[in-house]
Amino acid sequence: MTTPPVRFAAIPGLDGRLVAVLERRGMATAFPVQRDVLPAALDGRDVLVQSPTGSGKTLAFGVPLIERIERDTRTPTTLVLVPTRELAVQVQEELGPIATGKQLRVAAVYGGAPITKQARAAEQAAIVVATPGRLQDLIEQRKIDVRGVNALVLDEADRMLDMGFQPQVDAIVSRLRGPRQTMLFSATLEGAVADLAASYTKDAVVVRVASAPGHDGVIEHVVWCTTAGTKVDTVLEALEAKRDLAVVFVRTKRSADTLTERLRTFGVRATAIHGGMTQRERLNEYRRFQDGQCDVLVATDVFARGMDLDRITLVINYDLPEDADTYQHRAGRTGRAGRTGTAVTMFLKGQRAALRRMVREAGVQLNVFDDTRYTKKTRREPLPETQWWTPKAQPAKRDDRRAKQPRPDRRGAVQRPGQRRVKPGTPGHNGDVRKRGVKAGEAQAGPGAGMVLSYDPSKGFGFIKPDGGGGDVFFHSSSLG
Repeated sequence: MTTPPVRFAAIPGLDGRLVAVLERRGMATAFPVQRDVLPAALDGRDVLVQSPTGSGKTLAFGVPLIERIERDTRTPTTLVLVPTRELAVQVQEELGPIATGKQLRVAAVYGGAPITKQARAAEQAAIVVATPGRLQDLIEQRKIDVRGVNALVLDEADRMLDMGFQPQVDAIVSRLRGPRQTMLFSATLEGAVADLAASYTKDAVVVRVASAPGHDGVIEHVVWCTTAGTKVDTVLEALEAKRDLAVVFVRTKRSADTLTERLRTFGVRATAIHGGMTQRERLNEYRRFQDGQCDVLVATDVFARGMDLDRITLVINYDLPEDADTYQHRAGRTGRAGRTGTAVTMFLKGQRAALRRMVREAGVQLNVFDDTRYTKKTRREPLPETQWWTPKAQPAKRDDRRAKQPRPDRRGAVQRPGQRRVKPGTPGHNGDVRKRGVKAGEAQAGPGAGMVLSYDPSKGFGFIKPDGGGGDVFFHSSSLG
């Protein structure tokens, strides 16, 4: 039997003004985890919650925390510990607008950003969302006072343990004085997480949520057989489907940058996020993706957790996940808040067996392999035909293939790409070869006249800035008259 939805206004203990703030932000109805957690949390009870990613747990602990804090509090009274910087920013951005209704501030502190600036923000915040390492640094440097903290939240506790943060968490908890309310959220409450919960909580209420809203039957799992040479074509073919935002997961930061540049040459509005970027760069690119300025995000697994955007309707595993848990977290980025999503996993022929084991362990039916797709579209041109320069019907140059080495002709002369032979005695003959007439800064005549910005004779291509305005145009030497 399905439990009917519950509105926040019907939950006892919630102030009407806080409910009004939630409704103005389009959150009138509580998700199952929020419905089950709020009554106990509002009473000040310790809570242990087992719930999957995307179940709405941020509001499940955020709403009761804000409700129980005195209005206009200007010192830290609540700590929310999270495993990653991205999740810290996400929690701050979700709780901040709600907390302003009670004149409360929410600060996020994490590594990779100036610690002094974060310390100043945390001193004036009632709720501090932090990664364990950075918060421990602030405490040891006496830049934050946690003696007045009376509420502690451990979000994604299983992930924090996997990342080795237990020593930092233990050190932080040992600094807290006096009675406190503790809430722990995790994908599992077994093993090391159970031991952690037993040491940090007392007489806790246990809440278990089987699935996130909209996750039952709304993620279509697709497997796609491809080859190393057509993986980019496969991504382009998958992106042509009706969709909103899309995330493409790769294993390395180098792959993220390379794939992003390749997609951009085909007109895809793509950006990348990986561990090799500064925190400011990552946040800037994330906000561009969040706002829809870029509709494709190429990311490493550092972003597979903590990213909660309802608009993501397509996930592509460009590289195979390392294990079933990573597969679940990657696929869990889509199909959120009741929306339908698609998770596409690309594999080579020799990877089929490994993918089958991974899919089975992730709880996905193996009949997805009955509808295996195969890459069909290849030899794509790097520019759309709507631009004034129309390339000839020929395979697009692939910059990831090894360039052919120049070979001497019968006379022993070496003819390099972008050069043509001139007969002896004709104007321009230099005894060997002369380059095709393209130079950077040289004006080109014709219907699409413009200035050559750059040209690489060894590869035979470059870019032209059109006289009539618009973006720079890619050209190949074979297309010139």
